[in-house]
Amino acid sequence: MIDWYICRGRSRPINAPRTDPARLDSTSGGVLSIDSIITAVGLADHLEVMIAAVVVAMIVMFLLAEPVGRFIEEHPTTKMLALAFLLMIGVALMADGFHLHIPRGYIYAAMAFAGLVEFLNVLVRRSRRRRS
Repeated sequence: MIDWYICRGRSRPINAPRTDPARLDSTSGGVLSIDSIITAVGLADHLEVMIAAVVVAMIVMFLLAEPVGRFIEEHPTTKMLALAFLLMIGVALMADGFHLHIPRGYIYAAMAFAGLVEFLNVLVRRSRRRRS
């Protein structure tokens, strides 16, 4: 599968040459991986559902690439949380590959809790910034 970088509203494959060497850092925009969506959606039983989900996800990624990139530049801890989510999903998919089922409810609950904590951290940082 090909991973695509979606950065500042433009997309290109990972191995494509970078046109702007000044933007080599990872915080210059949101990095969204289409094959992660395909893997996650691959758990569905109906091909039509998978196709529709991938198409909708691609449209949403193209529309939200720039705002997500700006948000990640302003909140680097959110980037670490997103990477931890990807790692957790990867471990769950690998466990499924070894026929060790991890109930999805546990994974979703952990992600929701971590997301809530990060949301509260962002709010606290924002209010501290406004006070100073």
